[in-house]
Amino acid sequence: MRLSVWRRVAFALALSTSSYSLVLAGTDAGDGKQWLQWLQRMLESTRSLNYKGVFVYVQGQHLEVMSIVHSGDEDKQRQHLIALNGSAREVTVSGEDVICSLPDQQIAFNTSKYKRSPIPISLPQDLNSLEQNYRFLEMGDDRIANRLTRIISIEPRDDLRFGYKLWLDRETGMVLRSALLDDQGKVREQFVFTEFEVLSQVAQELLKPQFINTQNVTAKIASNTFSEAVLEPQWKAEKLPSGFRSIVQQRRPGTTQDEAAEHIVFSDGLAVVSVFLETLRDNDPLLEGPNHMDAMSTYGIVTEGYQVIAVGEVPMRTVEQIARAMRPLE
Repeated sequence: MRLSVWRRVAFALALSTSSYSLVLAGTDAGDGKQWLQWLQRMLESTRSLNYKGVFVYVQGQHLEVMSIVHSGDEDKQRQHLIALNGSAREVTVSGEDVICSLPDQQIAFNTSKYKRSPIPISLPQDLNSLEQNYRFLEMGDDRIANRLTRIISIEPRDDLRFGYKLWLDRETGMVLRSALLDDQGKVREQFVFTEFEVLSQVAQELLKPQFINTQNVTAKIASNTFSEAVLEPQWKAEKLPSGFRSIVQQRRPGTTQDEAAEHIVFSDGLAVVSVFLETLRDNDPLLEGPNHMDAMSTYGIVTEGYQVIAVGEVPMRTVEQIARAMRPLE
């Protein structure tokens, strides 16, 4: 089955987001209040800290090395990332605007219409909200990027989500390393800073696109961006896994009304699952049953004449349950 342009791009964004964002939530560990303060400090440093560094992201056989510059501001966060290996690519963030550019293909597009987490970490404001599904443990100290860190282990309370280990910089509260652990305790993906430097201020030139002429960015975005039109949702989920709820739902038109595609994001505050729904054509489903893509679990079914695909960094049983929970609105 041919994927629509919208779904091809949205699916790629859902997968690429994990390369640049780590999701975190917190609750009591030991005496509770001390660790709650640690995590609140991390929330603040993620928003307001000025820093630059280099981090490595590893998922299965895939490895990315990225440089990052971040400028913290109460009104508008700005940051710029450049891939240091593989094909040339960069991400520029200014407030709500997120511009991805692929200079080798002379393409730039704005992903502002698709909710992305702050880079390189995202965590909910309500740090107590996940106690029902996760427990938090102190695991001692370690050294990352020549800086002293405190290790926190985040363990799921059931078999419907994965666990995490986080290395928090003792000076700033930033996450300098993160590991995603599957239900067997094996590392599925890792993120680690190899260089990290706190800055008093950030030169504005470091926050601008470098591979694409800034005068041409607007034109390139205009020719490659997603449709602004949004349709009324036509799907809902029943009997979701414990703790999961819908946080984003968008339906966008295709070439015809029958080709409209819907994208729904479910989260328990830490784990995230994306569901893509598109009219099945020529009785040729893209995916039926389970499939693994490194740390991603993917499950596809055909229901009510639609291809339904659920994808997320969770156990296979979770994406299957969510895919099978989808029902058309009456």
